[in-house]
This record gives sequence, C-alpha cells and structure tokens, in this order.
Amino acid sequence: MLLLLISSWAIGVLVGFTNSAQETRHYFVPVLFVIISALTVQAIRDLDNPKLGFIRPNYQNLEDLRRLIEHDH
Repeated sequence: MLLLLISSWAIGVLVGFTNSAQETRHYFVPVLFVIISALTVQAIRDLDNPKLGFIRPNYQNLEDLRRLIEHDH
C-alpha cells in the first residue's frame, strides 16, 4: 500500500511539474510510470506467493505455536 501511495503521489507531482514548466514533451515521466507500475505489479505478485518472492516473512512464531500445540497433545 505504501508503494502505491508513494508512486501515485510521485507521478502526480512529476506530471504537474513537467506539464507546467516545459512545453516540449519529455519521455521521463511515462517511462517512470511504466517502471513504477511494473514494481507495483511485482509487489502484488510477491505478496500472493511469499516463498518465491523478494518479501520473505518470518515463520518462526508459527513454528513455535505448532510445537506448543503438538507438545500439549
């Protein structure tokens, strides 16, 4: 969510500054938009399958809980 908020804010600021400051068209903002969109899609894919992605959650608490449950029974 933070990536989505920051990227949408950054694109809005960049589009506003580039459109008001210069009359010629620059391709920096569209390229940046494509890169940020690709990173956002990758982050969403990464959250769907955490074992294969860049975001690696810590499963230690769940393993400790499993051991406690097995120990009680």
